[in-house]
Amino acid sequence: MGASQRRKGAAGEREAAKAWEAATGHKAVRMGPLQAGGGTAQAPDLMLEPHDIKAEVKRRKNITLHNWLKEAEQAGCNDDRTILLSRED
Repeated sequence: MGASQRRKGAAGEREAAKAWEAATGHKAVRMGPLQAGGGTAQAPDLMLEPHDIKAEVKRRKNITLHNWLKEAEQAGCNDDRTILLSRED
């Protein structure tokens, strides 16, 4: 993954976290490998409080829902408290 893709992903995660916090008043913690200094490839992008909801964040021109769901599953987002947040570029 190139530097511009990492920056875009990190910006998308920050945007989604701010939107969650503004809408719910609860914290969103960045967990994925794009977070500076932490995360693993198997971690969800965000953990949404207060119920530890796992979130996978995507910002792309093309919608590839099937692939996104596979990625979310590989990141450990395969329980009943998982959501996919996306926005078209």
